[in-house]
Order: sequence, then C-alpha cells, then structure tokens
Amino acid sequence: MLSIRLRRPRFAYFWLLAAMGTLAAWPMILLSRLGMPHNVPLLSWRPAALFPSSPALLVDNISWSYAVGLITLLLAMILTDVVRASDSDWWTWAAGMTLSGLGISAIMGGNLLTLMIAWAAIDLVDLAILITQVNQYCDRERSVLSLSLRGMGIFFLLAGGLAGEWFLFAAVLRSGILPLHIHESREMPRWRSFRTISSLVSTSTSMMLLSRLDYSQVESKNGPILLALAGLTAAYAGLSWVNARDEQYGRPFWILGMTALCFAATIEGKPEASLALGMATILPGGLILLSSSRQGTLGAILLLGLIGFSSLPYTPTWPAGALFAFPLNFWQILLLLGHAMLLTGYIRHGLNRGASLSGLERWVWIIYPWGLVLLPLTHFLVGWWSFIESGRFIVGQSPLAGAIPSAISIVLAGLLVLISHRGIPVSARLANVAASVFSLEWFYRTLRYAYRSLNQLVAFTTIVLESEGGVLWAFLLLTLLLAFFMQGGP
Repeated sequence: MLSIRLRRPRFAYFWLLAAMGTLAAWPMILLSRLGMPHNVPLLSWRPAALFPSSPALLVDNISWSYAVGLITLLLAMILTDVVRASDSDWWTWAAGMTLSGLGISAIMGGNLLTLMIAWAAIDLVDLAILITQVNQYCDRERSVLSLSLRGMGIFFLLAGGLAGEWFLFAAVLRSGILPLHIHESREMPRWRSFRTISSLVSTSTSMMLLSRLDYSQVESKNGPILLALAGLTAAYAGLSWVNARDEQYGRPFWILGMTALCFAATIEGKPEASLALGMATILPGGLILLSSSRQGTLGAILLLGLIGFSSLPYTPTWPAGALFAFPLNFWQILLLLGHAMLLTGYIRHGLNRGASLSGLERWVWIIYPWGLVLLPLTHFLVGWWSFIESGRFIVGQSPLAGAIPSAISIVLAGLLVLISHRGIPVSARLANVAASVFSLEWFYRTLRYAYRSLNQLVAFTTIVLESEGGVLWAFLLLTLLLAFFMQGGP
C-alpha cells in the first residue's frame, strides 16, 4: 500500500486492497488450529553457543485464540471504516495492518527471543507513527514516556529467564497496570479505528503472556499485595469507564480494567479465566469501540457482545466466573465491583445511538453490520471450540459454578444503569478524585520538573565551561576530583 501510494498518489482502491489482504489472512489463522500445536522455525542463528534459541513461532490454544481475536479485530476495523470516510484513509489501514502483523508475531512467539524482538518492533513502529502524526510537544512527551515504560517490559522479560516472577512484571509494564499510566493523545481522538487497533495490539501481547503464567506456582509473599493492586485498579478503571464522556474517551479505562481482571486471574492461578478475559477485551471491547452507529437492529449486535462478556454459563467468558468464586475476600469483592462497573459502562455507552447511517449507499448498509457481527460471532466460536475440546460441556464444571457472582455483577450493573438514567449520576466526583491519585499524574509532573531542572543545570554548566574562564573552571573541577579520590588512599 505504501509503494502504491508513492507511485500512484491518486489510487482509489486502498480500502479494497486492505480488505482483500486481511480476508486472505483471516481463514489462514483460523484453520491453523488444525493439528495443533505447531512449531515454526523462522531463522537459524549461529553459532549455537551464542544463540541457544532462534526466532520461531508457536501455535497452541493460547496463541491461536489471541491471534484469531486480533485478526478478526483488524478485519472488523477495515469493514466498519466504510461509515468513517472522513476519519480513515490508506494511512490508517496500512498502519493498522502493520501493527497487527507485528502483534500476531508477538502472540505466536515461540520463545523469549521472538517475543522481545516483536515487542521492540511494535514499540518502534508505534513511536514512529505517534511522532509523525502528533505535533504538540506535550503529547509527544507523553507518548515517549508511555512507550518508554512499555519498553521497560522488554528488560523485565529478559530478566524473567532468570526468575519467573519477572515475567509478571514484564506483562504488567506492557499493559499499564504498574504504574497506572493512562496515555491518550488529545490530537488523535478522531482516528477511532487506528487508536482502537493500536491500543489493543499492545494489550493483547501482554495478556497472552499473563495467560501463560501460573503465578500460584511461584513461591512469593507478594501475591496478596498484587491482588490488592489488581482490585483497586479494576474498581478505579470501572468507575472511570462508567463516567467517561463516550466509549472513545473511556477506551484506556476499559483496557486498564480488563487487564486488571486478567492480571488477578493470573495471580489466583486461573489461566483459563485469564484467557477468557483477554479475549473479551479484544472482541466485545473492539465491538463497542468500533461501532459508530447503534441504531435499530445494530443494537442487537452489541447485546451479543454484552452477553459474551457477562461470564454467565455457556458464554465465552464462563471460565472467568471462577475468579469470583465464593467465599469472596475483600479484594475479590473489589474485582466483582470492577466487573459490574465495566458491564455498566458497556451498557451505558451501548445505549448511545451514535451517528446516523441515513443517506449512505446500500452496500455500506450491508458491509458495516457484517463488520460488527463478526466480532461476537468469532468470540462465541473461539470460546465454544475451546469448551468442546476441554470437555467442559460434558464433564466440566457445573453450569451453576460461578453463575451466582456473575448474576450479582449483572444485577448490580443493571441497577447502576437504571440509577444513571433516572438522573442520578454515578459519582463523577469520586472518579475525578480517584483519577488524581491513581493515574500518577502528580508523579509524572515531578519527574518532568526534575528532568527540566537537570536540563537547565547541564545547560548552565555548559555555558560556564564554554566561556572565557572555562579552562580555569575545568582545572578547578579536575583538582577537586583528584583531591576527592586521593582520600581513599593510593
């Protein structure tokens, strides 16, 4: 697409090209489940003494599920962009496809080396896109800070080869739980499709790592502390998601809240629940974020997404009900409350009718609903396929197991929606107070102030040393350093 753009700037079929490319990739990934697991070597690095592992791909139940979710999200993004002609162009589709391809490579990474390379590539591409498209200095600074924190996850992933607990911190830094940073450029809210795919690509790669971890087997005393952090994060993100002006402004909180639930499932040693919550983040989450219009029968499609996210029996998130199994401790109650508020925000934003589709061509009315319905249908397909293979439908847990907490969450969400529609808003003031504390903006302001002060000090020192008396100042500093080191003996 980039090559065609450079050669033929007036080329008018970029959307068709993007749709055909993604439609070709979608069944390939879907059918790769046959005969799993697959180990696909990509390169063979030599010598083996320096490179004991070479880049390779692994297709198993976890990587296949996340890869199907991501390619379906990309296809839905391109198909639904037919109603967002003013907000989408060849650049958004090319960038979205590039990030999605790198994300699938990270999800299917067969070893730490492949995952680290893919994470680094995602960060570099995301940084290049943000720097070239964002003009304000403040937004660029926040973008670099956010991506730097994500980049630290690569070093923790490297350390994870020596101590398993570091894997958890790597996933946490990539997803934004620790520290609680929310980055959203003020210049890019109109790019609904690109911002959705960009944020969910990075999130899916960290959730994949969480789904592979079993923290219950790690001997550590930090489990209760981390579970408390997950509970507070889920409650804070859920409250902010409910009070967001619309789903686009609430997107970072949706991702943060769902990642907190996935994180808690890993801490509790429930990998199936972590996988189910990760898939719900991508597919039902992508549905609410990509739906520009919800008028008429389009609302029924959102209802499918809501059911898939509810964690009721026989829904794709059924395993997530184990996260709220009785007896509940205080932090699990916070997790249940966070889940209820995420449901509340989903319903609240879904009731917003959105833009009107009147006046659009007939083919748009056909393609747009299919782009939306593809997400919940794929969600149920992946979930039920896993249930059948695991025997959950036959000899698995009872349908009532975990259903009571899920039902409580749904009832609580319904009450909150009813209260808000009666003119009694869910406490926005409480959400603002929580944001001022948990978003750590005060910490980032302190870091920026310290950085700028150090910058001014270095600039002042440079001016002094480059002045007429600079040589004398240099000799003075050298003498002081020599005197300092000589105090320690010869």
